[in-house]
Amino acid sequence: MTLQERLANLKKINQLTDHRPTLQEVQQHLENAKDHIKDAKNTSVSLLGRFNAAYNASHALLTAALKMNGYRTGDSKGHRQILFEMLDQLMPGAASAKSVLGHAHILRNKSEYDADPINATSALVTSMTAAVENLDQEVRLAFKTFTKAQAATASTKAAPHARAQRRTRQRP
Repeated sequence: MTLQERLANLKKINQLTDHRPTLQEVQQHLENAKDHIKDAKNTSVSLLGRFNAAYNASHALLTAALKMNGYRTGDSKGHRQILFEMLDQLMPGAASAKSVLGHAHILRNKSEYDADPINATSALVTSMTAAVENLDQEVRLAFKTFTKAQAATASTKAAPHARAQRRTRQRP
């Protein structure tokens, strides 16, 4: 199943909704991820704090990736899980990040909903940080393409208006 088929199927079952993000909206997700990655790499922060920062960075990046594909998650149960399950299709170049970030998502959910403690080891946080940095690179590459597509769309929409203005100016 292609990414677009999967996204359309998730929309049919109300797990996703159509969404046309602005460049600024996607940029904000990328800026949030950048800040979280910085915190995840900061060894003066507790391991749990670094775990949470890496997790939040991955969530921001996956949200940006999904939005660049024209969708956003709903608010129903499991809306975050969708992002982590689709990581390899949303960002194939970061597919190797799926297992560690998926595992982190499970740990986060158990902590959030069942009050299970997160055993945030140095090895886990290091693996998460490497996976998030890989994901970050891929999402930023996709953002460059998205930016060009947005500019082309804006140019196409502006072209008829610009032609009409030129015709108006040319008339005596």
